[in-house]
Amino acid sequence: MQHGRMIGSSLLACVLTIISLKAEGASVGITFLQDAATKGAVCLDGSPPAYHFDKGSGTGVNNWIVHMEGGGWCEDVATCLSRKKTDLGSSKLMVKQFGFSGLLSSQQKSNPDFYNWNRIKVRYCDGSSFTGDVEAVNPANNLFFRGNRIFEAIIADLLAKGMQNANNAILSGCSAGGLASILHCDRFRDLLPATTKVKCISDAGFFIHAKDVSGGQHIENFYSQVAKLHDSIKNLPASCTSRMGTRPELCFFPQYVVQTMQTPMFFINSAYDSWQIKNILAPSAADKAKAWKSCKLDLNKCTPAQLKVIQDFRDEFLLAINTTGVLNSSSGGMFIDSCYAHCQIGKQITWSSDTSPVVDNTKIAKAVGDWYYERSTIKKLDCPYPCNPTCPKVDSESGLDVEAVGSVRHENVSRLRAYYYSKDEKLVVHDYYDRGSVSALLHAVMSPMSPPAMRIAGYRAPEVTITRRATQESDVYSYGVLLLELLTGKSPIHATGGEEIIHLVRWVHSVVREE
Repeated sequence: MQHGRMIGSSLLACVLTIISLKAEGASVGITFLQDAATKGAVCLDGSPPAYHFDKGSGTGVNNWIVHMEGGGWCEDVATCLSRKKTDLGSSKLMVKQFGFSGLLSSQQKSNPDFYNWNRIKVRYCDGSSFTGDVEAVNPANNLFFRGNRIFEAIIADLLAKGMQNANNAILSGCSAGGLASILHCDRFRDLLPATTKVKCISDAGFFIHAKDVSGGQHIENFYSQVAKLHDSIKNLPASCTSRMGTRPELCFFPQYVVQTMQTPMFFINSAYDSWQIKNILAPSAADKAKAWKSCKLDLNKCTPAQLKVIQDFRDEFLLAINTTGVLNSSSGGMFIDSCYAHCQIGKQITWSSDTSPVVDNTKIAKAVGDWYYERSTIKKLDCPYPCNPTCPKVDSESGLDVEAVGSVRHENVSRLRAYYYSKDEKLVVHDYYDRGSVSALLHAVMSPMSPPAMRIAGYRAPEVTITRRATQESDVYSYGVLLLELLTGKSPIHATGGEEIIHLVRWVHSVVREE
């Protein structure tokens, strides 16, 4: 009975999470720019670019937010080929409806400064932070590197739809999109009327030029490969590339770009950005012994020596921010917290909720609004980790692992939309597919399916049936049964024509012995 109550409460929590996501803003339909393809503005696979557009109303009808989606980069043909099989490389695979939250929310209570603006989410499908432009297409891979053309085509389309009359405009983005908001900020300003008040916001896009734990230049080499493959250098800010001599590709790093930017910029970042610690400071390539594996998942599991390295990385991050001049700028602003996080303005829970991070008694939503409307100077800098009790708590056994699952983009993997975890229950919510279950696809045509209860019992290890306690070993057993099911097409437990009950594992053992 108690177990049933726990399941009920956790299910209720998960349902409430979904309801809150729905309440935060109605789903916004997708717009495909079919005409852009004629100009060569296409995703990696040649499909048209796309965005989601929620029109403004009332006092916000002439105000615009253009928010660019993130999702990493592809640095060689192999990674781009993999990427084009996902929604980060093909608009054919993008969801048709997208729920707006955080900075893009239409709810006045949670987004009082921007709720009634024209709000656009630009989908990311080029793998270069919208900087690539290669005319030739190699027929051996049929990849299109046209990110810069996508940016230009979408902005042109939005200008024609009313942005040319904008009183206020913001270019924003998260992660790779946050980097794009920096790289394209001044160009965005130039494309709008001189009378428009234009500012830019980068969320988790301030990637720093730093060495990894092995002393190598992993992120520098990575960005160099991206720039070369996509021919990005010609589309990086000239005010930066002209100063970098023989290393113009280093203008992928914001610390070199922002120094000469003309348009006001606001940085939202963690000084302990989870992506940067995992991929700049301690990438797998620089950690062959996997000494940093646990630490990267949960800073509480870092050794004192590792924490010292991480605190030094924070110092390096703050020095890079300082070189931009934002601390002394009258027009720039920043909100740098000490949470182990990546991207914070697109989710209500970190944007403006009861549990949002607070720095100097200020949440992110208020900081951004006060900065844009110049109600006050915003230069918020958090104390060193682990001082801030308002940072979201992360369960290293599930939270960050689920975060990793949520970032997966693959044609055969349904998107993770929400999750709930507590001491007793862990639940996930994925996209719904109406083409039936794997079990139905495997068994419905070939033979009548076994009753659900019988199939479930077939996945359990013998000791679980007896003790009712699952272990890591029993989980491996269950996964093995699933693999056998996929390989053989037989249910874990099934009946023969004579109604004899056959256990799949025993059947496989018997076949192996016979052969």
